[in-house]
Amino acid sequence: MLALLTRRAPITRRAQRVRLVAIAWVAALALDIAIAPGAARAAPPAAAQGDCSERCLDALANTYFAALAAHDPARLPTTRDVRFTENTIELPLGQGLWTTFSGLKHYVHLIPDPDSGQVGLYAAIEENGTGALLAARLRLRGGRVSELETIVVRAADMGTFLKADATDVRPGFKEIVPPAQRESRQELTRIANLYFEGLEQRTGDIVPFSDECVRFENGTQTAGTPLPGTAPRPPIRLPNGGTFSMPTGCKAGFNTKMFSYISRIDHRRYPVIDRSRGVVMSFVTFQHEGNVKSAEVPGVGEVPMFASALHPFAVVIAETFEIRGGKIHEIEADMTKLPYGAGTGWTP
Repeated sequence: MLALLTRRAPITRRAQRVRLVAIAWVAALALDIAIAPGAARAAPPAAAQGDCSERCLDALANTYFAALAAHDPARLPTTRDVRFTENTIELPLGQGLWTTFSGLKHYVHLIPDPDSGQVGLYAAIEENGTGALLAARLRLRGGRVSELETIVVRAADMGTFLKADATDVRPGFKEIVPPAQRESRQELTRIANLYFEGLEQRTGDIVPFSDECVRFENGTQTAGTPLPGTAPRPPIRLPNGGTFSMPTGCKAGFNTKMFSYISRIDHRRYPVIDRSRGVVMSFVTFQHEGNVKSAEVPGVGEVPMFASALHPFAVVIAETFEIRGGKIHEIEADMTKLPYGAGTGWTP
C-alpha cells in the first residue's frame, strides 16, 4: 500500500488525485469500511480503540491521505465530536490543509500504536504546488477517528529550514526489536523525556544518546555524522575575531550550552508509542523568551547567540525518538513557529 502512495511516476496531478482516491477504497477494505459513492460519511471500521492492528492503523493513515487528496473529510470515518487542530488551532474538519493539499511526495513515515488505537505520521507533501511537511496523529474511538492533530510546516513560516525532498525513512525507525528486549511504554517515555530535560538543564550528560545518534528537523540534518552531500553549518563569528562551529554529535551539541536560548519546554505529551520498534512520538512546545544573547561554551568562552533566537517566540514540535538498548539512536522532528506562550492545542 505504501509503495503505491510513495512511488514516483510521471503522472498528471489529476491522475495522481484519482490514484489516491482509489487508494482510499483499498485502505477501506483493510479497515472493513464500506465507502459508497455519494455517501455522507464512511461506515466505521469494526475495530475499537486498542483493537486496531498495525495493518489496520496503516490503512487508516492511507485513508486519511486519500481523503486529503480528495479535499473531502467525509471519506475519513470520524466520530460526531471529532476534534481537529492544525498548528494548535482548533478548526472544523475540512478547513486548513484540507483545502490546499495538492500532492503527497515520496517520504511517508507511519508510527502505529495498536495499544492505544493511535497512529502518528510524517509526510513530505505539496500545498498548492509548494513543498511542505506534515506531522499528524489520529486516534480511534469506537472504530472512528475522534482526534486529528496536525502540524503543517510551510516555507512561509520556517524559510530555508525546511526540506521536503527526503525519500526513505531512516533504517533505525523500521528495525523490529525482539519481543524479549522491548521496553515498557513507561520506560520509553522516561527516556524520551530525558531529551527535553537535557535541553532545559543545558547538558547532554543526563540524556542516553547513542554514539551514532542522528537528528533531522524539518527534513534538515542537525546532529550526527553528516550524510554525504550535507552542507556544514556556517561558523559563528566570535567577538575576538575567531569563529566557533557547532559539534555534530547529539550529546556534544547539548553540552555547548548553545541551546540555552530555549527558556523552557511546555505541554509535553507522549501519545504514540510503537513498542515493537522502540519508537516514541511526542508533542511539545519550546518557549523562547528572546533575552539570551550569548552562551558560555566550555573551552571556548562567550559565543553570540543565533540571531534568529533574539526575540520571543514559541515552536510547536512533533518529535519522535527511536530508542534501542536504552539509548536514543534516531530523532525526527517537524516544527513550526508560533507566538510566545503558545501551547499544543491539546493541553490546558
